[in-house]
Amino acid sequence: MAEDPPPVTIYLSKNKEIPPEYRDDGSGKLIKVTRDEEPPISNFTRYTHKDKDSDGISPFTLKEIWNDQNKPIAEINGTSNVTSVEAYYWKHNKTKVLIVGITTTDRGTTYYGNRKSADGNNEWTRLHGGSQPNLINNDLERTLDDLVCSNYDAVTLDLSKGTSMGDQKPYCCRCTYHGPKGAQRTVSLFSGNIKVNGRKIEYYKHTVKTGYRVAKIRYYDKGEGTIDTNNPDNRRRIKSPELAFPTSEIRSVSAFYCGGNPELIYFEGNGSNGTNKWYKKPPGNTNGDEDWTEVLLDLKSITPGELSRNTECETYNKIANELSCASTVTCPTTSTVTVDYEPTQPSSQQEAFAGERKQKSKTEGVRREKQKQSESSPRSSNVADPRTDELNGIGDDKPKETLRGGSDPNTWLQVTAASQTYRGPEDGDSGGNGHPAPAGPGDSASGGKANGVSETPPVPPAQGGQSEPTTTTTHTEPSHPTPRSASAPDGTHAKVTDPVSGAILAGAGYFFATSAGSGAAGFLGYKSYKFYQSFKGDPWVIYGYPMDIMRILMDYLVDAKNAPL
Repeated sequence: MAEDPPPVTIYLSKNKEIPPEYRDDGSGKLIKVTRDEEPPISNFTRYTHKDKDSDGISPFTLKEIWNDQNKPIAEINGTSNVTSVEAYYWKHNKTKVLIVGITTTDRGTTYYGNRKSADGNNEWTRLHGGSQPNLINNDLERTLDDLVCSNYDAVTLDLSKGTSMGDQKPYCCRCTYHGPKGAQRTVSLFSGNIKVNGRKIEYYKHTVKTGYRVAKIRYYDKGEGTIDTNNPDNRRRIKSPELAFPTSEIRSVSAFYCGGNPELIYFEGNGSNGTNKWYKKPPGNTNGDEDWTEVLLDLKSITPGELSRNTECETYNKIANELSCASTVTCPTTSTVTVDYEPTQPSSQQEAFAGERKQKSKTEGVRREKQKQSESSPRSSNVADPRTDELNGIGDDKPKETLRGGSDPNTWLQVTAASQTYRGPEDGDSGGNGHPAPAGPGDSASGGKANGVSETPPVPPAQGGQSEPTTTTTHTEPSHPTPRSASAPDGTHAKVTDPVSGAILAGAGYFFATSAGSGAAGFLGYKSYKFYQSFKGDPWVIYGYPMDIMRILMDYLVDAKNAPL
């Protein structure tokens, strides 16, 4: 009876041998190595090791596999009927094998992934539908993207419908350990709507965690759920001659959608490598790579952050003209229609994404509060408040800015409290729209804040954890003279900015024309108390500042009460 041939050891360090072959001393077999890009145009390189004499036809018994550091991979050994061993590497860094595939005559190909464990070391795991990362429909590219994130801190942004429009939680590669409150997740997600004439444009912003690069940007055509978003036939890779991957210049991507697919995107970054520019989807619905083209003219001076502060129809129309699903829903520039920017409430898991900046903001808030308590002199609406500049940009490194509206006596401002927004009428003769849009989280390229997203204050959750919808009530009284608007001592309307999200917490100015005397005082006291109660205790109000908001509002309301009607 013939003895079984000795088992074979595969050496991954021999991948780059010239000629591409080596002899295994233990078995005496000559192993041939071939190289290709697999999956095609994916930026991953595959090295295939097989018996040269039979060209992979005659099976052998695999003893073990040695990695690039000439150490055996303990989790992979003792496999019979092997025809080939495949090793997958990232094109941009081939120091570490990411996936090993073992093909046999009786079991097909079994894949093993090299992931980073919670303790920072690497470990091998067999890949399947329930593994971490998982392998579904043999979509190797997606699993390789996960392992690039795990091993090289280079994340793949997924703009798929299911990712953006699903639970809107922060996401990452599917192999990363998720620490407390998702602290290990690498991409935060915010969403919002731009509404006009009963229609809306949805946009979603993906922000990369500091310290991570962007390896790739992709989406799955109308991808929602594990079937479509793990089908290689539906994958689309977003590329452009302006962009070079991997890159650390991209801090966030804002995407506008039509039919469940991204159609217009904005790359925010440091201004190099194609960032701080708009890109448009090419015509047609091709598979694989999509070369997106830069929008050079109409959108050059607009950023997603600008959209959150600008309710002018002209700005909206420039965005709508680039979207096939919104190009016919225009805003008449000669009408009084106001574009309503309506952000949705971010996931509670995004609190972890504030990181050190949030802790720093808390400390700064406590310090400033102690400083304010030392100021014992009373303030009046007619006396300059030394804290006005501070209140116009708490914790914000940008130049201080104020809400539009000024001190025009014919303009009403809006005040957002709890779940209702009160607005006054516009005055067509004054030239100002009188409806300051909620400020976005800022336009800083640092990526520290959720830059460029229209973030109004989240509506405080109702009982049961559900958020109440925001309702807008418009008060139009053309038959009565417009009351004088109250303004801050410097002629502007004070605002309070959250240093974490940059969202406007409240504008000041709610007026009345029918109350007087003690009845007016009672009305003022009730409204002020309700306003304070609406903000007290909400997580997006800076520590130590609800009472200051109360004081500012009281000063303004008293000023409005004493104004001639």
